[in-house]
Amino acid sequence: MIYPSYLMQIQFIFFDLFNTLVHFSPPREEIQVKACSLNGLTIELDMIKSAYVTADKLLSFENSVNPLFNRSSTDKSRFWAKYQQTLLSEAGKNVTLDEAGEIFKTVRSIKQELVLYDDVIPVFNSLNQLGLNLGIISNMDQNIKSLLLKLDINQFIDVAVTSRDAGVAKPNPGIFQYALTQASVSPAKALHIGDDLEGDVVGAINSNMKAILLDRDERDNKNLEIPVISSLEDLPGLVLSI
Repeated sequence: MIYPSYLMQIQFIFFDLFNTLVHFSPPREEIQVKACSLNGLTIELDMIKSAYVTADKLLSFENSVNPLFNRSSTDKSRFWAKYQQTLLSEAGKNVTLDEAGEIFKTVRSIKQELVLYDDVIPVFNSLNQLGLNLGIISNMDQNIKSLLLKLDINQFIDVAVTSRDAGVAKPNPGIFQYALTQASVSPAKALHIGDDLEGDVVGAINSNMKAILLDRDERDNKNLEIPVISSLEDLPGLVLSI
């Protein structure tokens, strides 16, 4: 249960980007199935979906140790091959690191785009009407401003910070502290929302911010000692209940 007091004094709400505000179209699970098929590997869609949980934990951990943007192109390729191998292993398919690397190259070659979840714009409008400032904290390794313009949400965002801007990646507290500085807000008055328990929630809490886990797939997160929501639509009501 999320108690209203948890959100008292919140002035600034930060959001993760991938799988929180935006998702791939077609979905990344479908892209994986297609890429595997093109490489002679048959895999079930549902297996890939659940396997992403473990693979994304690997990504979060690696970013905490040595952010990908700091790595050479060779090291990045090696990591993504390991990521792909972990993903397929969790889905019940064992491949060599070289085979995983080739499959990941195919994944990257398939046309896809980032699109907003349906709940984003209505919730942004509601939060703006409540007088709250909004921001983004993302581990993406590219120009976030051009993406926000393409998604047509730049007008809602007061501060947008990437790992490249901060020099460190989530869950390192440094990226959250950098965002707080850019927003001129104290940690006690800031809330971060994201889909990654370690990268988003633990990272924010270790920076003395409030945090909420967004669990769009409604996994078994009921016993966590932090607030959990399944849709951004739950957020304005929580703020209004204060």
